[in-house]
Amino acid sequence: MKKILLSLCLAIFSFYAISQVDVRSGIKGYVTDSSGPVSGAEVVVVYVPNGSTSNALTGANGEFGFNNLAPGGPYSVTVTKAGYSDASATAVYTKFSEVSSVDVFLAADFEEVVVSASALESTIRFGNGTVFGEDVIDGMPSSDRGIQDVAALDPRVAVDQSEDFFSLSVMGSNPRTNDITIDGVSVNDAFGLNDSGQPTLRNSFSIETVKQISVDITPFDASRGGFVTGSVNAVTKSGTNDFEGDFYVYNRNEDLVGDDANGNAPDTFTEDTMGFSLGGPIMEDKLFFYFNYEKFEQVYPAFYGPNGSGATLEAYYVTQALVDRVRASAQSLYGFDPGTYNTEQNNLSENTFVKLNYLLNDDHEVEVSYIDTTSNLVKVRGQPPFGFSLDSQWYDDKQGVEVMTSKLFSNWSDKFSTQVVMSTRTQTDNQDPYRGDNFPSVSIAINNADGSCTGSSNCTNPFRTIWGSARSGQYETLRFGQDQFRYNNEIIVDSTAFSVKGFYSLSANHDLSFGYESTEDDIMNSFRVCGGGCYGFSGIDQFEAGTPTYYLLEGGVGGVINGDAVNWVLEKTTLYFQDDWRVNDKLNLLMGVRVDDTSTNNTPNANDAYFAATGYRTDVGIDDSVVQPRLGFDYDATDMFMDYFLGGRTYDWLPIESVQMRGGYGLFVGRLPSVWVSNSWSNDGGINKAEFEAFTFSGQPIDGVMFDPNSNDQSRATRLSASAGGDVNSLDSDFGLPSSWRFALAFDVELTNGWFYGLEFNHDDVDRAFAYIDPALEGNVAGTLPDGRTYYNNSEGDLHTTYTDKGQTRSWSHKLSKSFLDDKLKVYLSYSNTDARDVFGAGSSTQGSNYGKYATCNNQFYPNLCTKPSLWGRDERMVGTLDYTAEIFGAENPTRFYLFWKRESGRRFSYTYDTNLIGEGYRDERDLWYVPTGPGDPLVSFSDDTGDAFYAFVDKYLSSYKGQVAPANGFMAPWITRMDLKVTQELALPEGSFFGDTKAELFLDIYNLGNLLNEDNGQIYDAGYLGVTKSMDAEVVNGAYVYSNFDDGHLRYRNGARFVSSWKMMLGFKLSF
Repeated sequence: MKKILLSLCLAIFSFYAISQVDVRSGIKGYVTDSSGPVSGAEVVVVYVPNGSTSNALTGANGEFGFNNLAPGGPYSVTVTKAGYSDASATAVYTKFSEVSSVDVFLAADFEEVVVSASALESTIRFGNGTVFGEDVIDGMPSSDRGIQDVAALDPRVAVDQSEDFFSLSVMGSNPRTNDITIDGVSVNDAFGLNDSGQPTLRNSFSIETVKQISVDITPFDASRGGFVTGSVNAVTKSGTNDFEGDFYVYNRNEDLVGDDANGNAPDTFTEDTMGFSLGGPIMEDKLFFYFNYEKFEQVYPAFYGPNGSGATLEAYYVTQALVDRVRASAQSLYGFDPGTYNTEQNNLSENTFVKLNYLLNDDHEVEVSYIDTTSNLVKVRGQPPFGFSLDSQWYDDKQGVEVMTSKLFSNWSDKFSTQVVMSTRTQTDNQDPYRGDNFPSVSIAINNADGSCTGSSNCTNPFRTIWGSARSGQYETLRFGQDQFRYNNEIIVDSTAFSVKGFYSLSANHDLSFGYESTEDDIMNSFRVCGGGCYGFSGIDQFEAGTPTYYLLEGGVGGVINGDAVNWVLEKTTLYFQDDWRVNDKLNLLMGVRVDDTSTNNTPNANDAYFAATGYRTDVGIDDSVVQPRLGFDYDATDMFMDYFLGGRTYDWLPIESVQMRGGYGLFVGRLPSVWVSNSWSNDGGINKAEFEAFTFSGQPIDGVMFDPNSNDQSRATRLSASAGGDVNSLDSDFGLPSSWRFALAFDVELTNGWFYGLEFNHDDVDRAFAYIDPALEGNVAGTLPDGRTYYNNSEGDLHTTYTDKGQTRSWSHKLSKSFLDDKLKVYLSYSNTDARDVFGAGSSTQGSNYGKYATCNNQFYPNLCTKPSLWGRDERMVGTLDYTAEIFGAENPTRFYLFWKRESGRRFSYTYDTNLIGEGYRDERDLWYVPTGPGDPLVSFSDDTGDAFYAFVDKYLSSYKGQVAPANGFMAPWITRMDLKVTQELALPEGSFFGDTKAELFLDIYNLGNLLNEDNGQIYDAGYLGVTKSMDAEVVNGAYVYSNFDDGHLRYRNGARFVSSWKMMLGFKLSF
């Protein structure tokens, strides 16, 4: 008999259907014989882990399709028809959000058929992105065991370690604007406080529950929305017909952490993780469960100390004697102990995840999941060089999220299927004083060893006594009592979501999908600055006398505690429709449209006085509608490449097997960090929230204000009257969610020798982005600085939130990979080059900080805005991995080595003064340097002896900007290079009678291996989160600049509680069955 080899052609293309509803996969294809399409053939797809079965008959053109399939596998695909031999394949795997094309040739029943299929190793998509499976997730080093480490394998994704866990930027995007989902349901930070974009301080789900992670950059599926940057999506494990589970522990302590750059070894430090998972059948082939619980505990010390302590971060003027003096004075005068600085900080995170899958029948499946995550992180505001805080000013940030989701997957016919999703979520954030004290916030400016502050404007400037920070040892603030921002600070966001998505196979070449989504976020925000009173003192003597030079109190009108808390609701509805058109056997087009309607249920309070003064109304909410056309394509360009680019010739050095093109163009609407808009409800200028502020510029006490040690009193009923007023944050009537026009083009090249090369290009143009107007600056130019920039005479206060169409991103990325030695050795290399430009960095939680903390773009304010390089992300980034499995202890006990390497350009920063020359009333640190032509420049002189060092510095680093203003974000910190290594040793255990195969695994995870080998490697230096140096004072005298106090210590060593510049090891053990 004649033998025929039947190959299943896995030409994969993606629908990118990871929206709030779709994280399922699909299989589609065509059945043919030697004469053409075969209609009426039965196709049966079986998901082997739980036995679920789907059936379909091929259409007139031999087509078949299955939606709503669980991602992963293995699947078996069987095709039968009378008169033909059965064709079947096993070990077929899918990846979520993708539809695999399986084209089957049927042979006559007298011919022998051999069928083969293999797991999918790569994907082809309409847009740009990457999918990672369990093999990568389990094998790669991960110092924090989170999705961010996996996502960072994409070279366009930059992950920074920060105090509140991490920040993740996609192609230079703001970390708070990404979209993060688990099983298709949003687990974003609904209020927008966390740099990680997640609602809790660590990952809101354990990495142990995840079987696939997708990093999507530009998915052109119309069902995808809620981001203009990137989307990180996770699909969790499910129960099967086999009982499976694991127990695991991980540990890291001070003995497993290297010294910092100053030779300081960490004090008491521990990180312990314990967790277990269990999954299996409740009813075989019918009802399945999966459960995971994980607990993370952390203890770490403070990393700062008084002058002379030798601490990593050492104070300039605060000595142990001054700390003792202040403690004794506060106890004697007020019966209050301000605390100390070396208290251990204890943090805890707990994750619970439950998932049930119920197969009602072959056509309908119900899935129910539950997430409950709580976490806390003790935070310190004010440690050298940004002041010196005692532990009474620390605060405990306690965050939690609870999500319940129900899904119904239905196949109503061979042509029509649906997904219905309902979810509820509650997110909470309570930021309380670490010790629970009711003592107001105290800040004492010091510039002498005796605790006094003399001979400097830093001592008489009241704003520096309360908000200031040290630079070059000019002065220092000793702080205790409640943190300025943590008086009854509470956030609750209750969210509901509903969505339905339908798939309909219109014909052999047209598959339609359509859907409806609705979400509602009910937001309660209780926030005020200095709600318990903030006192600034010039020297310890003033504190002991109870006579401040600065005082601020905010709160509800009439002094009602929490009377200024606000409630508002953000509502969003979405409709979309699209057609996946198979134009021919080489080209697929995805054409769709998405409409997002966003609104708020109420408006902020009307402030007639503000409207009369500025022309901007305050009683304006959000009412926005955006139509988003999308077009994506997927094209087999192999023949075109061979014929047109190679002229029909072949080359041994270029053994091309296939070339695939993909890409598209469309409009995307992003999500809204609600905290940026909530300011408009909170800050209404004295209607709901009032403000009392008093200060002197003489360094003398304020008349009528004496220190009150009770934060709940503060004479608030008298001071917080309606007439006291307050700041206003108005919202533009045309304000809407951020949006961008996005273009992507990619080439995937498969070589016959197993190499894969990918090239991707992205171009984004901002359609709408956040922008701010200070109404007081409009038409209020006070004069011209010596270099020609305008300046103003204004004080910090009111802001109007609007939008701009300025900003763009261009990014090129390359990927190269290959497996060797029968897949025992895998190599991956990638590179990206990104140019991202924006107007506002917007990395804070209040409009005033978003507007006033970041470097101005050559002193241009609305409407004369200009773009600058983004603070977020990296201009260039290289990533490499080396994954090798050895049989050192035999084939049943493999040893796996996974090396991760990255090299990336440093964070951008700006050279700025520590003086507010622009006079717009905001922070001192954001005004850009004028770079003189040299010591003879008539526009610049020095009033001290730091001029020589300054000119030498300019010659070395800023020579190309002489006679100009140094550009905003125009400079980069040193490049960062880091290697991580994970060693996994598997130990086969005797097979158990109930649990089946059992194995144990030992883990050694080394972060920053290069630093372990050489203490000078792997260190991080940058200009800080705001990217400003504030490295020189300046004033204008007789039409020229007078500079002073220059220092070049603006690039600071970063390590801190997360040990980001030191090596650290983690040991782990897992028992699996």
